Amino acid sequence: MGTKVTPPQENSAQENASKLLGKILILIGVILIFFSLWQFIKRIPAISSSKVQAPQLLSQTPIYSTSEEITIKGKTKPKAKVLIFENNTQITEAKADSDGYFTTLLRLKEGKHELALQTQTRILFLKLRSKEKTPLLIVVDKTAPEVSKVTSKVSKDKLYLSGEVTEDSVLVVQNESTRVVEKNVTKGPFKITIGLKNLKTPNLYIFAIDKSGNISKAAKLHLNINLDKIQKTQKGSTLPNSAGSLEDALKVFGKNIIALGYLSVVASIYLAVSAATNLLKKGAHKS
Repeated sequence: MGTKVTPPQENSAQENASKLLGKILILIGVILIFFSLWQFIKRIPAISSSKVQAPQLLSQTPIYSTSEEITIKGKTKPKAKVLIFENNTQITEAKADSDGYFTTLLRLKEGKHELALQTQTRILFLKLRSKEKTPLLIVVDKTAPEVSKVTSKVSKDKLYLSGEVTEDSVLVVQNESTRVVEKNVTKGPFKITIGLKNLKTPNLYIFAIDKSGNISKAAKLHLNINLDKIQKTQKGSTLPNSAGSLEDALKVFGKNIIALGYLSVVASIYLAVSAATNLLKKGAHKS
């Protein structure tokens, strides 16, 4: 019978250790390769995102509205997404068409909303976002302003109105159906001067329109004045337009006086010459 030869255990242990070391090195190499690739991939969006522009808004900004539904329009990279954030939290998104135009409807509660819009596009499996965000302020306001403490004072041909308004608005003074004043006023006291010649009746209505379009209740004011008498007095105290200015009239008057003076001198000379001629003729007959 043959004798079995057993390989030395030391050689077997060395082989196993070498195989294990080789597997560990291969694993470390694979990990390093994947880590390098990951770092490279992470850098691609950072480089490419600098070329992605933030959305351009075509809607009026800021937006003041009495409705909780607001439509915003804009333009960005064709086929890109527009992400809309409030307080750094995405609330919705919109899709741009092939020309880059997008439209979206927002539903916001009453109050002030500071939004930000960001473009997101895709290259292969990478999502690239614009570094900058486009800010958008939307104010949903359903509360009308108030006009109060309205007082009036008449001096000669002018009316002085004063009062208070609760927010920045356009103050309107209406005389019957005609708006005689439309003036931007800030929150708080206001003063307005009106020419009495612009009024048709002594009844005035004063109200305010805020930026969202809310209209206040009108403050009614009745002036205890006789507009007909005031306007007739104003008309009687002025020359009609066809009369021209007083200075021009004086110039014309002066020219006429000078012309009359010249005519008087010429007439005097003519009469003197005629008298002398007659005297000479009489003397010639006597001789």
